[in-house]
Order: sequence, then C-alpha cells, then structure tokens
Amino acid sequence: VQSAGAQVTGSVFVVMAVKYLAPSEKVVYLGVNNAVYFFACMIGVVAGGFIEMIPWKFLLLSPALAVVVLPLLLRNIPDVSGTGEKVDAFGITVFGLIAALVVVYFSFPSFWWLVAAVVLAVVFGFYVAYGSHPFLTRKLLGNLSFLGIIAILFVAYFFQYACVPIYQVMGGQVYRLSLMTVSLCLAAVYLVQLVMGLLSGPIVN
Repeated sequence: VQSAGAQVTGSVFVVMAVKYLAPSEKVVYLGVNNAVYFFACMIGVVAGGFIEMIPWKFLLLSPALAVVVLPLLLRNIPDVSGTGEKVDAFGITVFGLIAALVVVYFSFPSFWWLVAAVVLAVVFGFYVAYGSHPFLTRKLLGNLSFLGIIAILFVAYFFQYACVPIYQVMGGQVYRLSLMTVSLCLAAVYLVQLVMGLLSGPIVN
C-alpha cells in the first residue's frame, strides 16, 4: 500500500505543476520535483549502507517526514474543484495494483507476483479497450509520441534502478569496498543530480 501510494505522489505533483503554473514557474517546480526524487535516492542509498546498523522497521517510518510539510502544501495548493467529473476508481485501482505487484516482486522475487501482475495487465488492457471512461484512453495509448517518451523513461529508470545493486556487488566482491563506501560514492552522484535539478529551472528560464 505504501509503495502504491508513493508511485502516485510524483505524478500528481507533475500534473498539478503543468496544469496550474505559468511556464516560467513550471520549469522551476519540475526541476524541484527531480531534485526531491534524487534526494530521496541519496537517502535510500546511504540508508542502504547503514542498513546493518538501523533496524529495518524504522526505515518504514521515513515517509512520515512528509507530515512536516503538509501544512505548507495545504496552504499553497489551489482551491479548485470539479463538478460532474467521475474518478476512474476501477482503472486506477487495477493500475496501482500492477505497480505494487512489480515493486513487491523486486523486493520478494516470486514467479507468482509476476503472473498476478501480467493477469492484471491483461485485465487493464481489456478495460482500456472496451471500458466506458478509462483514465488512460485508447487515443492516448495510440499516440506514438507519448509511447516514445514512456519508452525513454523506462530505459532511463530501468538502468538507474538496476545499476545501484550492480555497483554495490561490484564494489564489495571485485574491489573489496565496504557497502558504506560504495553507498557514499553513489550518494555523491545523486548529490550532483540533486543540484542540477534545483538549477535546471533557472537555467531553462
């Protein structure tokens, strides 16, 4: 449930920024969104180095830090409400379950998690093709530009997620480095990305 919710927050932020902000503000906040993502990656990889010293259950409390910024968010989110619009609860639920199953599979590898994800993906495909008002429409999924961007994002994020454990194994088994040392090296890379994310908006403007 935590993972499924976490997958949604970044997308909601991006949609709100694109929909409600002026172009000069939009690029700044999209850069901040990327910076926050890489900051989270940096915390995660450093926590991975400390993992033997930190009880794992306390790591599950890290999203609770968001409570600190909730008052700020509530004060600044536009007070806009729609009338007569319906939320595609079924489609979003199935899509969220697919994302959650994939996340669970990488944490607890089991063939059945993938089978369940594929079955739900087929159900979702039929729903998009024949449903009355799916949140992802046939027109959108037939848009080659959109699919091209999704493919680029998939490749970029796939290698980013795959490289961290590969580097950790290489650092430990090939170069005899401690997990903490490898984690700090990776954290330095994420720190550069964080700074670039913060500067990208002003650079574009």
